[in-house]
Amino acid sequence: MKFAQYLKAVEVEAPDELQGRFLNYKALKKTLKKCNAAAHAAAGSPPSAAAAGKPPPPGHVPADLRDGFVRQLEEEVNMVNR
Repeated sequence: MKFAQYLKAVEVEAPDELQGRFLNYKALKKTLKKCNAAAHAAAGSPPSAAAAGKPPPPGHVPADLRDGFVRQLEEEVNMVNR
């Protein structure tokens, strides 16, 4: 079972007071994949490197994507901590 599926199953089984207090793992992973693809493109890496999930060269993640991911992650953590 993939982690996202496992997390969803755990959320369904969680007590009522914990419902809706889990990270949106799927959305965060999607955003990370966009950051990875954009960083590889900016670095001139072949598309296969991004598709293989290889880390991009340092410093090539566009600031708007990086900031968007950080903001999204902060929102998710704040939701869990409420």
